Amino acid sequence: MNLNIYNMFQDEEEHIYYNVKIGNPIDGSVQASANCVYNKQTQPILRRQSNYEMAVESWAVRCKLPVFVCPIKAGATGTHINVTPFVVNYRYVIGGVETNYPFTIIYEPDLYATRTDTPFPLKPSENNGLQDFDTNPDYYNVNSIERFVNMVNHGLKSAYVLFNAVHGGLHASEVFIKFDPVTKLFSLIYPYSYITAVGTTSVGMDALLYKYFDSIPASFNAYDSSGMDYVLTLIAKPGRDNSYSLGNHYAGAVTNPTTNPPSHLISTQESDSRHLWSNIKHVLITSSSINMRTEWMPISSFPQEIIKRQENAFNQSKLSVISYIDYTQGGPEGKWSTNLTRDIAHTPKVYKWIDLVGDSELNNIQIEFSIIMEDGRIVPMSLPKSAESNLKLVFRKKHF
Repeated sequence: MNLNIYNMFQDEEEHIYYNVKIGNPIDGSVQASANCVYNKQTQPILRRQSNYEMAVESWAVRCKLPVFVCPIKAGATGTHINVTPFVVNYRYVIGGVETNYPFTIIYEPDLYATRTDTPFPLKPSENNGLQDFDTNPDYYNVNSIERFVNMVNHGLKSAYVLFNAVHGGLHASEVFIKFDPVTKLFSLIYPYSYITAVGTTSVGMDALLYKYFDSIPASFNAYDSSGMDYVLTLIAKPGRDNSYSLGNHYAGAVTNPTTNPPSHLISTQESDSRHLWSNIKHVLITSSSINMRTEWMPISSFPQEIIKRQENAFNQSKLSVISYIDYTQGGPEGKWSTNLTRDIAHTPKVYKWIDLVGDSELNNIQIEFSIIMEDGRIVPMSLPKSAESNLKLVFRKKHF
């Protein structure tokens, strides 16, 4: 990283302000790092840390944040790095006999994350049962809505192939998800035969997956039901109000005009669900060089993920938390976006003064920006090319 620190003002009797600037100098070299990390020896900033307290004046960062980070099936026996927990299912019922054709969605990484100079993540079985975000931090990043929709549609296609191998001829093609770039709504497209064919064909998905397409018409069935937690609603509305013609509806005349009966039907969301996609919940700024008095925060799930160590161990290493901000709810300025490059800034309206401890000088500054996932995992924050972050710290003497 191209790192600079600027001593803006220093006086033993006044506040001491420091600005930490972190840039990304990647120029094509595979050795360069895009992680938002600063580590530099400097002249003594504080002669004795325990004589001071510190606050964050402000911070701002232009960072790379994916639409969401795709989870995979973890566990000590997990041997696949691309098998997700998401399941879709084709169910066929005729004469009281029910058959199911579930298929697990397979993650498809971006090509840039699978270059020959980039290692693959470790299998969960090789990483204490956990999904590996360290070996290749960008591997599980989903950087566009359309790419994940394609993964889901590949899964729906695979489930249909299993179904069609047994019940060939009932339906000419599979159902699929469509994202409208204008309305920003998701829709389910399905052939008209799903309404008229002999027997009952149902299509469903598990609750984890349905979250991303919330409010596409569906009925809740049960949790953990092999991809049928939510059964998607396949109906022809009165007057065939949900008739659909294949083609690009924003490119002039539709290639395949609507017929009677229509070739396809459509079920569209009632409201935008994109705000549910991001599983990035917090922005975390830490330091291993600034000694802060220990504060404790209760963690209700996956505590070993947050601190990356066992709870019952003694003398555990730790990082001092400089800033811990909700990203999705009332956090830093700026709103949720699907852009890969995002500007995030935070200026506290009231300083939180942090008690520093220890008799050592502060002559080394180590700062690391991270993001925290909804399951508690900490993932390094990275910067796009030529981007930078700024962190302004203020120190003042304690009044004993």
